Amino acid sequence: MKYNKTTIYLAAMLDYGLDKFVSDMGFLNCYLGDHAYPVQYTDHIFIRAKPASFNKEVLDILEETKKHKSFVRMYDLLEDEIMVVFKLNSSYSKDILMFKLGKYSKISKEYVNTYFNKNSKRYKVFSKDEEYKAAIRELYAVRESSIEELESIPLPEEEIFRYDGIRGWN
Repeated sequence: MKYNKTTIYLAAMLDYGLDKFVSDMGFLNCYLGDHAYPVQYTDHIFIRAKPASFNKEVLDILEETKKHKSFVRMYDLLEDEIMVVFKLNSSYSKDILMFKLGKYSKISKEYVNTYFNKNSKRYKVFSKDEEYKAAIRELYAVRESSIEELESIPLPEEEIFRYDGIRGWN
């Protein structure tokens, strides 16, 4: 499965961490919402997972998850998948807005410097790295003035689970 931009660029905002979901829970992707769910949340991360089985270890992880201060809700999806919703720290509200607008270079330097390796593609996108920008310019044969950011704008239909095509980001 291909990870969406929410997973790639925003998952580090989750103070719970994804380690348990990736190693034990069959992690699939992160989202900024779920349009088919009756309650809509803003500034939250939705983690979609499909555990191989709901054995004691998985059930213990789920119980531990429910005790976390950022935990909001957990609900079942089809085909043995689950969705776990976490509230993000309010200090990230502006960063989430910049992400939705595709303004990666406007995401806080504190967030970027804390969570991303300076040699990673993500760090280069956030910092508008000149060498990376030159490589993109060459690869796509575009003029420098036409490159505002080094990653495409995130699309709601990829960043919101069960996107309904009507509400946009909300």
